[in-house]
Amino acid sequence: MKKIYTMAAGFLLCAGLVSCEMKKELFDNEEIPTETGLVELGVEVDDKTNVVITKAEATEVGEEQGTTVDPSDFPVSFTLKTNTNYNKELIYSDIKGKTVELPIGTYEVVSHTPGEMSKQMSSPYYKGSNELTVTKEATQQAKVTCTMQNSRIAVVYPKEFQDEFSEWTITVDDGTGNVLKFIYDKEHTNLNPDAIYWAIAENCSSISISIKATTKSGASVSETRSVTKPADAADKNWVGGDALTITMKPVEANTGNVSGITIDIDAFFKTEKGETVEAPLGDEETETPTDPDEGDEDGDEETTEEFSLTFTQTECTLPDDMEKTVNAEISTPGGLESLYIEIEGGNDMFKNIATAVLDGGKFELIECENQTVSAALASMKVDLPISGMKKYNFPISAFFSLLNPLGPTDDGKAHIFNVTVKDAKYGEKKGAVSIIVKQVEEGN
Repeated sequence: MKKIYTMAAGFLLCAGLVSCEMKKELFDNEEIPTETGLVELGVEVDDKTNVVITKAEATEVGEEQGTTVDPSDFPVSFTLKTNTNYNKELIYSDIKGKTVELPIGTYEVVSHTPGEMSKQMSSPYYKGSNELTVTKEATQQAKVTCTMQNSRIAVVYPKEFQDEFSEWTITVDDGTGNVLKFIYDKEHTNLNPDAIYWAIAENCSSISISIKATTKSGASVSETRSVTKPADAADKNWVGGDALTITMKPVEANTGNVSGITIDIDAFFKTEKGETVEAPLGDEETETPTDPDEGDEDGDEETTEEFSLTFTQTECTLPDDMEKTVNAEISTPGGLESLYIEIEGGNDMFKNIATAVLDGGKFELIECENQTVSAALASMKVDLPISGMKKYNFPISAFFSLLNPLGPTDDGKAHIFNVTVKDAKYGEKKGAVSIIVKQVEEGN
């Protein structure tokens, strides 16, 4: 029995491996075909966004536009869809213009920029996929088109802005705590910063851009804009391949002194017709300039967002719901202060594991000190929340592949995920999701 507990704990430590092992079990009896066919693959990069931006910027300075992206060093993977244990990984330059021999079957083909995409990068990250079917003794031709997965954010400081201000901090925020900062002060003296390629959060329809600056006479000035896409955009959310060029300009009062800052924004995005275009976002989207000392009685800005904790599903049954996405959806307009999870085990196996490696099933996710939980979530590519976040989704369904191998829950019992959220300004909310694991008979 002790050995079983140890193995189960190992599953929790290596969540990614658990998923792979489960897939292996499903396909152990399905042999990889011995008959083969050939594939001739082409990989190309759709770089329309960068080309449009480069052309626009080059026109301003009288230079030629930039070059296209060469995918020669892109890795290419062929994964057999009927048996994911079969995966062939190559480099595109090694197969360009050649044929690749593969067992017959249907494959998902993926190619991308070398390495993994991070939240902030100095260059674009491209990725694409396609499906192809390999048939016996035939040559199939296929193509993978890689598109930009992150978004280009650039700032411009015109001479009139530089002449009026001595230092400033620009913050670009997608509402999840995923923040970019452009700073100019005594330690940061670059007046022509490189663009940042940013992995914007999913389902982000509005980006907040704010600046806090000090004039050369010592006065403090601030401004904020919430940026949404125009009506003719193909997607209302900000997605990979979109881009923003942000230009800061001073606003002078009748006295000749600086009274504010104008945030001008040029957006690059795809229209419903599939064209990549540049469009300035008009002044009607500019919020009223804010003074740090103005707002409500507590000195805070008003918010239209509500503090909420909701669940996409509150009762789950495994393995029936294995493929569903179940999230605790959290909105904390006053800033996320605490996210506390307590898991009540629905069988002895989980209770023993919780006692051994999960602090009894209770843990704080912000600055999580439980290395087992941190490692498991990292292996599933789940980002831990950060203090001050306005929105966060806790993926309860990410735990499904961990709970299912631990056996059925006891009669009348379930694994209960209790979620407690604390907003720094608006208090606390609680909720729970129950997960029943059924006995699966052999052969099913």
